[in-house]
Amino acid sequence: RRRRASSQCLLVWKTGRALLVCGLAARSAGGGAVGKPLAAQALAVASVVGRQPGAPAIYCISDLHTDRIENMAWLRSAQAWPEDAASAVAVVAGDVSHRLNVLEETLGTIATTFSRTFFMPGNHELWVDKGEEGEGGDSLAKLELVLSLCASLGVETTPSLVGNVQVVPLFSWYDRSLCIPPQGDGPPLPLRLWADYTRCEWPAHFSEGAAHHAAASAHHRDGAIAAHFARLNLPQLAIAREQLSAAREAGTPATGLLSFSHFLPDLHCLPDWCDPEAEQFDQSWIAHGAARKAALFASVAGSSRIDAQVRALAEEWRSGFPGGEHSDAGAAGGEHVHVFGHSHRPKDFELRGCRYVHNPVGKGTERDWGVLPEPHFLRLWDEHGQAVPAERKIIRYWAESAGSRREEPNELAHTLE
Repeated sequence: RRRRASSQCLLVWKTGRALLVCGLAARSAGGGAVGKPLAAQALAVASVVGRQPGAPAIYCISDLHTDRIENMAWLRSAQAWPEDAASAVAVVAGDVSHRLNVLEETLGTIATTFSRTFFMPGNHELWVDKGEEGEGGDSLAKLELVLSLCASLGVETTPSLVGNVQVVPLFSWYDRSLCIPPQGDGPPLPLRLWADYTRCEWPAHFSEGAAHHAAASAHHRDGAIAAHFARLNLPQLAIAREQLSAAREAGTPATGLLSFSHFLPDLHCLPDWCDPEAEQFDQSWIAHGAARKAALFASVAGSSRIDAQVRALAEEWRSGFPGGEHSDAGAAGGEHVHVFGHSHRPKDFELRGCRYVHNPVGKGTERDWGVLPEPHFLRLWDEHGQAVPAERKIIRYWAESAGSRREEPNELAHTLE
């Protein structure tokens, strides 16, 4: 059964992959949209294969960083796996490892333990190490290698219906749209502390037209990269829309929407945003001694482009419920969840009709500090297709978890990740 499912998933992935590669080439060359015949073929196949009978449970996790000994040991242990993993689905929101052999073992282990596995790369997957076998290009070439590896493992990177839940993987990068005002008495921490600025390599055209000032140039390039990844999502979103439409026409509409990206989609997802209802950042939230580090992270946290794409899709999804486009999908049994990674600070809260979830593994040192719980796969939907409610709302884990202590302000590595 698993072999048949894997081959079907691979067919969908390969078809969607051809669509993505075509779009990448066209955009890089300044061309137009993806060819219609290829797009139609991808959507038709994906719609048929993506619809699976039954309703497997769905779990999420991110930031496994299994190049760390303690995390790989956890993954290899029996305690890592939910009891129903063999019939369940795993969603992995990026940052496994920059090493392809570690990424292969990790995703391969998850894919052979769960019935289906979805994955989207994070920033670590796009680090370039030309000393590693098979590498030699830039970060876009590394992305191609990662996606090819996923295909060989049967790991899915395109949208698919899982039971009655529409799963939508999204590419992402950061563009400083989630920045908060500079914090602390000293000058802002320099961008060179963020490892991506030394570990990633990008085509020259991302920097065309940038100012000569280093910070302004980096800002321009980040925006161009985030825009590029947002364009890669256009065929992803087209496949999801076609699958949702086909399910409605078949009389079995999706009652759940699960989108996921590695990077944060909204300001309220920042580790130190303490009030989901607030429209402005309150500086009192950051009076914990690591204000400058928090401000630096916000500049590389994510992009509001992600949320815009996600919410546009969600609005169309909700329009399929009784009552039309202004109906409440939740009232009809549906729930929209967006899973993200990157910050290593758990979040689980609702905002404007969407539940945002971050369930990172992170680092052993972060667990020692008390800012992370023990690693686990978080259940989002059960085997009956019902959304599993959060055990408790998590806004800032270390401030709300009894017995834990907040992050030590002096625990700042020479290079941040």
